[in-house]
Amino acid sequence: MSTMDYSFGSWVRRRRKALDLTQQELAQRVGCSLSLIFKIESDQRRPSRQIAELFAEHLKIPLDQRDLFLKVARQEKGVDRLEALPSPSEVKPASVTQPLQPSLPLPLTSIVGREHELRAIIRQFQDPACRLLTLTGPGGVGKTRLALEVAHHLSQVFEDGVCFVSLTGTAAPEFVTPALADALCFSFSGMTPLKAQLFNFLEEKQMLIVLDNLEHLLNGIELLDELLRQAPNVKLLATSREQLNLRAEWAFEVEGLPVPSHMELEYFESNSAVALFLQRAKQAKFDFVLSVDDYPDMKRICQFVEGLPLALELAATWVRMLSVREIAHEIERNMDFLTTTARDVPQRHRSIRAVFDHSWALLTDEEQGILRQLAVFSGGFTREAAEQVAGATISHLSALVDKSLLRYTGMPAGRYGFHELIRQYVDLKAQDNPEEHDQMHERHASYFAYRLQQWENKLQGAQQQEILTQISLEIDNIRSAWDWMVTHRQTDSLQQSLMILFVLHDIRNWLHQGSTLFEKAIAALQSGAQAGEEYDANPILLGELMACQGHLCWHLGQTQKARRLLQRSLQLLGSNRNRPMLAEALLYLSLLEHWQGNYPAARQLAEECVVLNREQGRVSGLGYALSNLGLICLTQGEHETAYACLQESVAVMRSIGHPRGIAINLIRLGLAVLRLGRFSEAQMLLEEGLETTQRLHDRWGIGNALNYLGLLAFERSDFARAEALIRESAALFREDGDQIMLAATLTDLGYILTERNMEPEAWQSFREALKIAQHSGALPIALYGLAGIAALQAKEKLTKQAFELATYSWEHSSSNWQTKDRAGRLRAELKTQLRPRQLEAVEARAGNKSFEDIVEEALEL
Repeated sequence: MSTMDYSFGSWVRRRRKALDLTQQELAQRVGCSLSLIFKIESDQRRPSRQIAELFAEHLKIPLDQRDLFLKVARQEKGVDRLEALPSPSEVKPASVTQPLQPSLPLPLTSIVGREHELRAIIRQFQDPACRLLTLTGPGGVGKTRLALEVAHHLSQVFEDGVCFVSLTGTAAPEFVTPALADALCFSFSGMTPLKAQLFNFLEEKQMLIVLDNLEHLLNGIELLDELLRQAPNVKLLATSREQLNLRAEWAFEVEGLPVPSHMELEYFESNSAVALFLQRAKQAKFDFVLSVDDYPDMKRICQFVEGLPLALELAATWVRMLSVREIAHEIERNMDFLTTTARDVPQRHRSIRAVFDHSWALLTDEEQGILRQLAVFSGGFTREAAEQVAGATISHLSALVDKSLLRYTGMPAGRYGFHELIRQYVDLKAQDNPEEHDQMHERHASYFAYRLQQWENKLQGAQQQEILTQISLEIDNIRSAWDWMVTHRQTDSLQQSLMILFVLHDIRNWLHQGSTLFEKAIAALQSGAQAGEEYDANPILLGELMACQGHLCWHLGQTQKARRLLQRSLQLLGSNRNRPMLAEALLYLSLLEHWQGNYPAARQLAEECVVLNREQGRVSGLGYALSNLGLICLTQGEHETAYACLQESVAVMRSIGHPRGIAINLIRLGLAVLRLGRFSEAQMLLEEGLETTQRLHDRWGIGNALNYLGLLAFERSDFARAEALIRESAALFREDGDQIMLAATLTDLGYILTERNMEPEAWQSFREALKIAQHSGALPIALYGLAGIAALQAKEKLTKQAFELATYSWEHSSSNWQTKDRAGRLRAELKTQLRPRQLEAVEARAGNKSFEDIVEEALEL
């Protein structure tokens, strides 16, 4: 043999001829082109590992020598090592139809939280019409693990068993047939085409074939249609990030595991997403324990990754070095944190980025461009928004949904959305092109500024509920657009967006979020002014932003900050009496003065607000101004005057069909009627107001309605119902961070608990209310609470202390009529129990003490 003949290609050629095979026959058996056989035998190309494995089978390489053959084929060993192999005549020929011996891989970990999906898929396969079922979903969602679990459950159902075919390394559609044969332990033979041989083999079989990871082989997927026609008793279960789009296909979308929505301690660790994290965390650190303090951060992790199993598993491996809180922070900060160094994890699953890289590579350039544009949306988007901002047609959206990179959420409003980790990945791709990235944010901000202006025009009428629902769905997009406007000081867009943004945060009681948004805008405008930049609209815009933030800060109990903002707002807007926000600033400052016990100032501002709204012709503004004036009158015991103001405010709001305005004023009118002793009428008004606020998801309105219904139940001596209603109201205000209303409801609760002879609980409620009221500067609430504490002291026979507190509350100028009434009656009762000298001494002490001293002593009791 000459040196020139001593090569891998020449060895393959001699081996082929010894087996009496032509190049064409070998190509058919291997499942490759005739050209590839020619190039390999002429040493123009080396076979891939997959082709080399097929060569080893069809060139009759003994099983114990195949590893050597593969190394020679891949140039890891010299071709001379092949001369020691036995000749083909020494190798026992394989049967054309070897016994079927497919085997299922054994999972290394147990499946968590897929009971519902397992039942649904198995039930689906019981339908004779279902021959091909595809599990779709994004990478890392657990399609393969679920398919494998289904296969094990059905392994005894099919007469010829279940076969699992991994197509991860299959390079092209023409190699699907050899991969199928290999998984089925079937060997090709003779001149018959490979596909025909495989179909003939399966024709009489009754079995389930699992085809895993098909998304990169869809161009030749028609093979499955042919297989189903030729083998009527075979069923197929496929996994793919994209639907196969075959007529026989039934699709099942695999979603992330359910995530915890509430801090229900009893059931928290049984939540599927939490359970998976815990299982993997204990594998990484056997003594890992999830403490109750970890629950909020565990919830953050589960919700951010949206229950994606792979993300949870990757996150759990970090418990060896980081706390649950640190893991949550890292995930939110950087998606590349989700990675593993485990050697037995497939390369495509070693990080979230690797998972999404695979999906990204399967997209066309156009699809990649559309997806980059869509990444600008937060919290989902409508078809109209996708078209306006990203130029995405319905065909684009449909294709991306099919590829599991978008999801269609249906109702309400036919929205599309990203898994948050996918959105984060695509947004990083978009940032690779800064110019494109800025342009898409500009279009996004312009679109939502325009939409906000459209919605504002409809917000004051009968469509209010529908508009609020639409805006709430878009709140993440709106906040993102607002941030862009602020960063780039787009004053016109900020001007046209701020009112409706404020109204939404006010109605939903999103106090912290709203305050932060307006604070950022104020800081940006003020920094621009300091840098010497000029904006004609800046003084007006700044004043309006300060009015909005000031009102939210007041709710949050940040009274001094709220006062500064509102007073500065009036200075900036004072010369522009035609600006609606000037009237709003007057209204909000009046509310602040009222709740701080500055009644003359509050009344003057309220009356000025009424006049200004009449002057401006603002019907809704007039309704709220009259309502505020009525509330001030009610606080000072002018019940008939309050009733008249509130009746007019309801009529004004009804005249324009303003649902929220009607509801809020009905609730306040109900309180006025309650004070007048007309309980049945009060019940009717309060229930109507509650129903409307619930329909609008107006949390502040709901809380007030529940509070006043509780006070009504209290007046009717239904103390158990009164307690339940007011506790519900307090819980709502506590959740929203509304300190003023929380202090007020806790004080009311204290009086109810006192009446129920639950003194320890009453003490606790009064003390918490007093602390909040003192910190917030809400003097009337604090004084009402002090009168309640005095009643408790009286029950405990602490007569001098009770008389002193009652006297102080009764005499204080910021006490409302209710405090004066309760404190006055208690004072008169206690007066009979003290001697004249004692009375004189206690009254002197009460007159000489500061508010801070009185509160400090009360809190120390």
